[in-house]
Amino acid sequence: MDLTNYLKKYSAKISKIKDRIQILSFFATLLLPSIEVEAFGIVTKGGHFACLKKEWLIDMLRFKESKRASDFQSYLKSKKCIILRKGIKVVISEFPSIMDNTVGLIYRRTRAWTTVEALDFSEPDHE
Repeated sequence: MDLTNYLKKYSAKISKIKDRIQILSFFATLLLPSIEVEAFGIVTKGGHFACLKKEWLIDMLRFKESKRASDFQSYLKSKKCIILRKGIKVVISEFPSIMDNTVGLIYRRTRAWTTVEALDFSEPDHE
């Protein structure tokens, strides 16, 4: 095996490992109590999905639009994306641009991506 092929295979393995570490860290943080302060009372609506990479979110939106359920389910099964529960407090890390409706969010120090429709920006209740 020549050096070029070896380096390509090694690079692909490293990329897969990095993706898995990101996925594992996302789910590990779900188990830890949150200590960050959430501004503006932004919470998830539930029933929508979020992904660990913006590219994966775009893939999921395409799968949904073209009704490719098996591809959609494979991303959920691989833990690249999750279905959001209602009421999870999040912090916005990247607001949508004029051209798209994707939103970067942070939940317990883990960055993920979802759509504007998945978030509730209403005022928090002050009781």
